[in-house]
Amino acid sequence: MSHTIRGLKGDLITRESSEYRAAITRWAATAERQAEVVVFVKDAGDVSLAIKYAKDHEYPIAIRDGGYSVSGASSAEKGLVIDCSRYLDYADVDSVGSTVRVGGGTTWETVNKATMAHGLATVGGTIDKIGVAGLTLVGGYGYLSGLHGLALDSLEEATVVVADGSILRASKSTNPDLFYAIRGGGSNFGVVTQLTFRLYPQRRTVYAGKLVFARDAAKAVLELTVDWRTGEEDPNASMIQVFKPDSEGKPKILCFLYYNGSEAEGRHHFRRLLEIGPITDDTADIPYAKTGEMMNFLFPPGRGVYQKGIPQRRPDVNSTLEVIDRLADASHPGGPSPLVVCEYFPLQRILASDPNDETSCLRRDTSIVGIYAFWDELTAENFNKGQAIVRDIATIVQKSHSYLAEPDERGERGQPDDKARATFGAKYPKLQHIKKKYDPENIFNRWCPITPA
Repeated sequence: MSHTIRGLKGDLITRESSEYRAAITRWAATAERQAEVVVFVKDAGDVSLAIKYAKDHEYPIAIRDGGYSVSGASSAEKGLVIDCSRYLDYADVDSVGSTVRVGGGTTWETVNKATMAHGLATVGGTIDKIGVAGLTLVGGYGYLSGLHGLALDSLEEATVVVADGSILRASKSTNPDLFYAIRGGGSNFGVVTQLTFRLYPQRRTVYAGKLVFARDAAKAVLELTVDWRTGEEDPNASMIQVFKPDSEGKPKILCFLYYNGSEAEGRHHFRRLLEIGPITDDTADIPYAKTGEMMNFLFPPGRGVYQKGIPQRRPDVNSTLEVIDRLADASHPGGPSPLVVCEYFPLQRILASDPNDETSCLRRDTSIVGIYAFWDELTAENFNKGQAIVRDIATIVQKSHSYLAEPDERGERGQPDDKARATFGAKYPKLQHIKKKYDPENIFNRWCPITPA
């Protein structure tokens, strides 16, 4: 079938195109789908044309910015993908007004480099290869969250192309209902082609890096983490813990530290953890713009991935020790390799950043435990094994009363309505009415779809 979109300024890729294979490639190989058409849009007008074309041909629509969705939310089997990554990848800084205009296909790497050239920053992702729009529209935790809240709390304006092809500005003063909805509601309401963020003065170097501990130090590390997490909060301090088997199958505890201060200040803050005695310590003063690179090595592209996220009220020593040992038991050469990530960001500012309930993001005094399985050979057997490993570890995690009872499976296509209700809580009915206004036919349904009222 021949495809032509009259007036399109960007690129239209079909199954017959030499670029097709690259156009449908995603970070997770298991998230790739055989799209009928991929449209690399150049501006909001292109997005409007692509939406109309998809509706005319009854194609399901997916939106791609960074392409890091594990579930396939940025892909569409036999559908049309609106891809912002090729041409809408920019970050234009207004240093006088302390704002940055960001394209809908931009990654945090681009933003961090552009803003830090002026000694400014906004709240961004901890992995800088992730797309700005995708992270921001569902919340967005980052190393600066303790100081400035979630990424969406610094969003001042967005350009959104809605289901009828209209190009709208969304801010507190213009289409405020749409602005409320996109700040937490993800891609349910349209395609965001540009975002404007508030910027803050940011020191150019921070204390950050990785500590690695052996299994015999795990109990001490976890007990200290409980004390640290439940003690007096320092808005400058964050820690991400990763539990994974090494190349020999032995469990290791990786602690990625961040302190928005000097190395001396950071080492003082984390002194009790350092005193336990890590195997390796590569923490140091590093450029703030490099902090998003620290964890990239854990998440290389092109592999099979299965993932679950579980909200955590507080760290639990016993269940986490059981998880660490289960990781080693589950790791086999050539098969799926498991990994667990626990994020600890200061919560006080996050919880206080929306006092008037102006965003649709459901804020909880929780952190997220991310449970992953990765594999190289894309077989049904490896998928089933990876899924089983993740679910097994999730069961262990949920035994503790420190965790919420229901796994957070947001992002899986075709969820029942009660999953969306659980995701948005008391905000869900309001979102349903906004959905009816901007997307009554529910064509934007790839991430935690909201049923129109």
